[in-house]
Parts: sequence; structure tokens; C-alpha cells
Amino acid sequence: MNHFDVNSNVAKGGANSRAISARLLYDDTVAYAFGILCNRAEELNNGSIWNEMEGVNLADFLVTEVKDINVDDIHDLVLESEKEGFRFVRRLYDDYVSGENRFDRDGEALFVAHLMDQIVGICGLNQDPYSQISYMGRVRRLYVHPEFRKYGVGSQLVSNVILEAKRFYATLTLRTDNPVADQFYRTIGFSTVHVPDNATHWLSLNPVNE
Repeated sequence: MNHFDVNSNVAKGGANSRAISARLLYDDTVAYAFGILCNRAEELNNGSIWNEMEGVNLADFLVTEVKDINVDDIHDLVLESEKEGFRFVRRLYDDYVSGENRFDRDGEALFVAHLMDQIVGICGLNQDPYSQISYMGRVRRLYVHPEFRKYGVGSQLVSNVILEAKRFYATLTLRTDNPVADQFYRTIGFSTVHVPDNATHWLSLNPVNE
């Protein structure tokens, strides 16, 4: 059985009851992930969760997809991430400049979070470069400026990636060795069981075929 292809959960020509059960399992899993994201956003908008920066809440941030980013606009994120010992934002920057990865192939996208005219977070979606399976996408380079964490910006970025990924993929993967990131992804529904090669977490996206 392929653990990563939701379609394999129900054999062709199987009983309708098995198909219905599989669909309900899918619905529950995805609804759980999005329910957590939505509840988090509601709490933040109601002002019940605050960071140290007084007067700012989730509604002040705007998450958008960018087709042609000005890399100078993410230079502050590169510097902040390097202060924390992270190299992956620099990698995003360098790969974008060189053209190696501009998140512009089919099934790919790059999202940024703005607070007024400042980019405070970033997250990308790629075809999984470590897999030959066409239905597998990958979360790439999620980073939120330290001063703007705990507002739900990361959740908003990943929520946009998930929605976009559902248009193209059955499975979404990622890799992290950060314990905080591990907890974050597991909280919003990613699994660490039976993960594909070169990944630490995965999330199924598409319902079984009827």
C-alpha cells in the first residue's frame, strides 16, 4: 500500500461503504487542519492572543501571491534569518536571483505576508524536487520575521500554500529539523508517520476517487 497516495486507500471496484469511509477520513483530516488555522485566526482577530507589539493583530497583515518579487524587499528577512542561524532564506534569495528556483513552474507559487509596506514573512510551494511522483508538492522556505511571530502569520502563509497545492497535488511534504517548526506543522495536521524520502512531514490533500 502506498502511504502517500490517498487514491490507493480504496481499491478500484471496492464497496461503496469503503469509499465513503475513506472520504470521511479525508474530510476529517483536512477539516481538522483548516479548522485549527481558522480558529487561530479568529482568536487573533478578537484580540485574545497578542505579541509584545501593542496594537497589532492578524487583520493588519496581508498575505498575497507574488509572481515577480523584488529580492531587495526580502533582504531584511535574509539578515534576520541568518542572525538566528538559518540559511534557507538566503538560499531562497540566491536561487531566485540565479533563476534556479523562482516558484514559476506549473503547480508552484510564492506567498509573502505584508505589514503595511514591509514583507514580514514568506513561504513557497514547489513541485517536490526529491520525488519523481507528479502528485507530490513541497512546502519551501517558511520564515516569519521574529518581531511578527505569534500573530498567526505563519499559519496564514501555510494556509495559502495548502489551498494552492490542492489544485495540483495529492500530497504535500516538507523537511525541518527545527523542533518548534515540527510542533507547528503537526498541530495543523501534518503527519510524521510513513513520510516520503527526504521529508519529515506530509499532508494528504485530495479525496479518494469515486
